[in-house]
Amino acid sequence: MTLANGAPERGRSLLQSRPEVVFWGFLALHVAAWTILPTLANPNLPLDVIEGLAWGREWQLGYAKHPPLSPWLMEVFAFLGGGGANWPLYLLSQVCVGVAFWAMWRLAGDFLDPVPALLSVLLLEGIYYHNFTSPEFNANVVLLPLWALAILALRRAVTGGSWRAWAAWGLCLGLGLLGKYYTGVLIAAMTALVVATPAYRRHLARPGPYIGLAVFAAVVLPHVAWLIANDFPSFSYAINRAGSGDNAWSGHIVYPLRFLVGQAPIVLPALLIMVALGRPKRGGALSREGTRFLLFVGFGPLVLTLLLSAVVGFKVRSMWGTPLLLTSGLMLIGWFGPAVTLAGLRRFTWAWTGIFAVALGAYTGTVVLRPYFYDTGKRTHFPGRPLAAAVTAAWHARFDSPVPVIIGDAWAAGSAAYYSPDRPSVYIDANPAVAPWLNDEKVAKTGAIVIWLGPRGGGTAAPFAETSLAALSERIGPVEEQQPMSLSWQVWGDMPPQSVGWALIPPR
Repeated sequence: MTLANGAPERGRSLLQSRPEVVFWGFLALHVAAWTILPTLANPNLPLDVIEGLAWGREWQLGYAKHPPLSPWLMEVFAFLGGGGANWPLYLLSQVCVGVAFWAMWRLAGDFLDPVPALLSVLLLEGIYYHNFTSPEFNANVVLLPLWALAILALRRAVTGGSWRAWAAWGLCLGLGLLGKYYTGVLIAAMTALVVATPAYRRHLARPGPYIGLAVFAAVVLPHVAWLIANDFPSFSYAINRAGSGDNAWSGHIVYPLRFLVGQAPIVLPALLIMVALGRPKRGGALSREGTRFLLFVGFGPLVLTLLLSAVVGFKVRSMWGTPLLLTSGLMLIGWFGPAVTLAGLRRFTWAWTGIFAVALGAYTGTVVLRPYFYDTGKRTHFPGRPLAAAVTAAWHARFDSPVPVIIGDAWAAGSAAYYSPDRPSVYIDANPAVAPWLNDEKVAKTGAIVIWLGPRGGGTAAPFAETSLAALSERIGPVEEQQPMSLSWQVWGDMPPQSVGWALIPPR
């Protein structure tokens, strides 16, 4: 791909004359827009964030569902925000996206001239995972910066041979595995790349890769020890989550195809933005070696995911694709990008602005307008703050101590715990296997609030999870059931109120 530079300097766009300025401006715009909008639109944090905060408060080496990195990061940002605030958690998501964009910009600079490299990163704004779904920080979003940095570090390592680059590679992959075990497909793809490429394979006779492996091992071994000590609970969850259910032979075909077809439209907005540049150029700017590198790290994890699904027959959740498209902008521009002209850049700018605005508008419409058309709000409309205020005030009226524990499911109890100024622990489902930081004896000493959700529109609240209040009383101590609450959802439309059952367990 070449830069058409026949125009005088005054006729050149800012994209051409100051690509670095444009990149940092774009990054600031993205982080600001996708932090501020969800903060203003969502009174309550999303489910994955609330659940992660319930875990992260306890600083465990692992959790029943996931490895520990994303809950740890949530807790750090919640602390920096002063507690009970929503914006730090939305900022955390966009910091992850921003770091991924930066890493891909630096990687693109190894293959392309500055302007095409910038355009390749701007295309990533058109990817659904980088805008619409990014505000809900979880184990998928945390992979974006770690996979991007691991790819960049590997590139530096195989081309420069620096032991620091290999160490950074091991660090990023180790943290990636602490983010989600799905990082294993990236590790496998990178291993295959190094082994299959003679120019890269020569590094195996040098210390660099083994330094990287040592750093990787140092990062993951504490979690491995936790897994062994706790009988691999998060592995069991991952296997059950991906289980095929009926185990029918058709799943070996349907599940991988469904996942592949589901990823295709996600790239469409980026394709539309690139088309605005003009007719694709024949050939491409990528060398054979560069193409090989990008095929392995870009398509390798996707191919391995499809193969595993086809062989084992497990379901592949669509959101697993979150880190799979990081190199898509670089590959599109590197293989098909036209020569850059001033007219093409103007069309590109208009197309990019349109996609950016549509994504923001679609997110706003989904959050704000949904209650006007349906009688159910999103979880981000849940009355978490009013619930927290009510039960915290009731506890303080009875007992001269902060709320120590809230018992309930990760959603209702987790929301009340995060928005309570006392920030109590959550005894999730009153199950020490899910919440090993607590047990019945500890809760009996400190006392607790029990919360469970009833039907919308009022009425008698349903029993807490699968454990009756009588069973809780036998296990922990006297349970004093309170009058159910009826709380209004935090929406602009009319919706039936949320009935909430609750009880107090006095401290022993």
